[in-house]
Amino acid sequence: MPKLTTAAERDPGRPTMRVVLLTMDHHVSSAAARAATGLRQQLPGLVFATHTAAAWRDDEAALQACRDDIAKADLVICTMLFMEDHFLPVLDALHAR
Repeated sequence: MPKLTTAAERDPGRPTMRVVLLTMDHHVSSAAARAATGLRQQLPGLVFATHTAAAWRDDEAALQACRDDIAKADLVICTMLFMEDHFLPVLDALHAR
């Protein structure tokens, strides 16, 4: 199935936009959460998820949740994934997306 690209093509039951932030650790999480709260006032259907390499490194369930969110995302933002153990676990999911 092709990826829907405009709001006019979207299913009405689907959120307006899914944004996923991938980062090294939790240092950006509170700022991202505040930004998402503000953005939801303008985009009520916004779904914003933050995933950290610090969490997925030691937790297979956290890694799978991250991969699942990447697969559904309209926008994926990656920041501070410097080392291979930060980005290799999610690289296939990013390439697929």
